[in-house]
Amino acid sequence: MSTAIDKFDEGMRRRADRVGMTTVHRGELLRHPVYTRLLHWLVAIAFVLSLLSGFALYSPWLFRFLTPIFGGGPMARFLHPWFGLFFDIFFLFQFLNWCGQKLYFWSIVLSGVLFIVTGLLMWFDHVVPRWIVAVSYVVHDLAALLMLAGFIIHIYEGTAAMPGTFRAMTNGTVTRKWAWTHHPAWYRDVTGRDPREDYEREKRGQAERQRVIEEREREGEF
Repeated sequence: MSTAIDKFDEGMRRRADRVGMTTVHRGELLRHPVYTRLLHWLVAIAFVLSLLSGFALYSPWLFRFLTPIFGGGPMARFLHPWFGLFFDIFFLFQFLNWCGQKLYFWSIVLSGVLFIVTGLLMWFDHVVPRWIVAVSYVVHDLAALLMLAGFIIHIYEGTAAMPGTFRAMTNGTVTRKWAWTHHPAWYRDVTGRDPREDYEREKRGQAERQRVIEEREREGEF
């Protein structure tokens, strides 16, 4: 089973590489190839569309402001389950690609499972008991709030908390300094170098460059 999944994932990676490529400049490392970045943005777009269309149906106040984005209330109601379905499909591919262990990743897994189960029960509410549908609405909303909280934290960590992380999902690359600072174990795996030694070498180089600048400034004063 795992071999079949690996072969499938490798095939998808190769197809994505034919569509686009990643340029790695000097002093950079490849963090995320085209396929990983593509899946990341498809999952993000599907989630945002699901979130906005879901909020549009959540309350009369949000209905007024958000439904025009989708062409009105009936269209928002029609599109919301499809957005959710696309989110789960894209995330399934991402799950096969990453099999990650981060808390945020597994919160998406849990929320995604709850979304698809409760969403189907709500979508086909004419074939299940009403009490199951009512419970599904509650669970669906709680899963959405869990996902939203994780989404906000994810954006913060990918921008303000760790500058340089966002470029990994746009250009696909990160600087070596970013790698040995935030992911030293990964840096060691992909480069075969000791992150601590490279950090110390960079620190000494910065000190030397600063010393040279100060000397030149002092020479210019006389």
